[in-house]
Amino acid sequence: MKNFFLFLLILPFIFNNGLAQVPSIAWQKTFGGSGNDIMQDIYPTSDGNYIMLGLTSANDGDVNCETKGKHDTWVVKMDPAGTILWQHCYGGTKEEGNPNSKIIQTSDGGYLFETETWSNDVDVVGHHDLSDAWTVKLDSIGNIQWSRSYGGYNWDVPRNILELPGHQYLIMSRSTSSDGDVPPSIDSSDFDAWIFIVDSIGNILTNKIYGGTGNDDLYTAIFNSDGNLSLFGLTSSNDGDLAGMNVDSTEGWMLKIDLSGNILSNHVYGGAYTQSFLDAITTEDAGYLAVGESNNPAPVNFGSYHGEADFWAVKLDSIGNIQWQGLYGGSANETFRRVKKAFGTKGYFLAGTSTSIDGDVSAPNPRIGRNYWIAEINSEGTFDWGLALGGSQADYCYSITEDGICVGGTYSNDGDITDLDGDADGWVVQLSYPTAIHLNSELLNQVKIFPVPAQNIITVQSAERSNESTITVTNVCGKTIFSKRLSSGQVQIDVSKWPAGIYYLSSSDSFGKQYSVSHFEIIR
Repeated sequence: MKNFFLFLLILPFIFNNGLAQVPSIAWQKTFGGSGNDIMQDIYPTSDGNYIMLGLTSANDGDVNCETKGKHDTWVVKMDPAGTILWQHCYGGTKEEGNPNSKIIQTSDGGYLFETETWSNDVDVVGHHDLSDAWTVKLDSIGNIQWSRSYGGYNWDVPRNILELPGHQYLIMSRSTSSDGDVPPSIDSSDFDAWIFIVDSIGNILTNKIYGGTGNDDLYTAIFNSDGNLSLFGLTSSNDGDLAGMNVDSTEGWMLKIDLSGNILSNHVYGGAYTQSFLDAITTEDAGYLAVGESNNPAPVNFGSYHGEADFWAVKLDSIGNIQWQGLYGGSANETFRRVKKAFGTKGYFLAGTSTSIDGDVSAPNPRIGRNYWIAEINSEGTFDWGLALGGSQADYCYSITEDGICVGGTYSNDGDITDLDGDADGWVVQLSYPTAIHLNSELLNQVKIFPVPAQNIITVQSAERSNESTITVTNVCGKTIFSKRLSSGQVQIDVSKWPAGIYYLSSSDSFGKQYSVSHFEIIR
């Protein structure tokens, strides 16, 4: 039913001669039925596939699960060629979904997702009043293991989730509640950042509100090597936890806490305009790249202010000092969503939505309207390329993977989109560089990796060409971590000293021809 293009897979050695080349669409696919369907997050799984989280109101087309209310949460497992492996719908008789919904794979091979709910029946347990941050633990095939509706009697909105050591989970929300599960704040008339840690079955262990009398929001968290957490978001407060911080308007906010919730350090970034951090990742020098939006016309190290809101990237050292800043976009509005290390390069994908047709958005193929906008900057902040994708109607990009799979939603049925089923569909796009190698998707299962996720030892098993294969493992920056020729059908690799993260494994025959690529995750 869906229009499907030849699958092109990005390999690390491909990029050496073309780091600034603008990618094209390798394949694109709409997901949905006759209703409203959106994909809001994607996460690479340890078996080489992907788990996606979205919402649906359909009961037909690609939606092969029973919906219960106006919109239900829709979880889809997809292979690298865009084929659905399994799917489930979750929710109650009212409505579930939020643009900041998140899903991760957990160390036990299952999944955890957080979204927003207004229901108090069917799959939703313990709803409070208005909206709650609904968090659900799934097993490896999508069965619910536990479901918790966290919140109070006002607005409680999801932000992010992160697995911590000992099968505990960090849950991030923003809240105007001061009752129920939510600790009291100094002013519940505006949003505060609500950060809490739960055990393996969802019981709250640590529970904190951060902020002041303004709007305070923390969007993402990084678990640092020192065992503490760095949180990134925005604030407009000058009191409470922000006392003495000299916040002029709305500014980017970096908060470092320990696992008990105690504040270790506090930084704000920006000026007399509106700035925010909406996502962040660690960098190779143990610092951070925090990315969000800014309408501040002040000069920066890379790029310049174009108009309305631009993507704003800030490189920080390990203690929060600014090393450089960049602004990227056009004269209209850019809405930022996610930053990821770009597999095979030392750059970073910046993903979101743009209504611009000029500036950095003007090449190579600007679209009039609201479109996906994917940009890549190098490790020093220089703008490499920007790619607008979509059609004549609204297209919203919500997430991207390290290997260039973008997910979101589309209302278009023209331009880059060829098969819209309902009012809106989830739209998944795999980017590919001009020099990418063409691989038959049947070859993606020629090598098996187990156990996954990994901690100490992995076993790599080659299907057919065992006496000719060379196994190569690279990290997300394209650096070769391991390479070995197989003398038998399998090899064991000690990964006990490798950092946690996603790794890519490729297999080649005796002539150097690549015939299998997969990825796996190491957890700590």
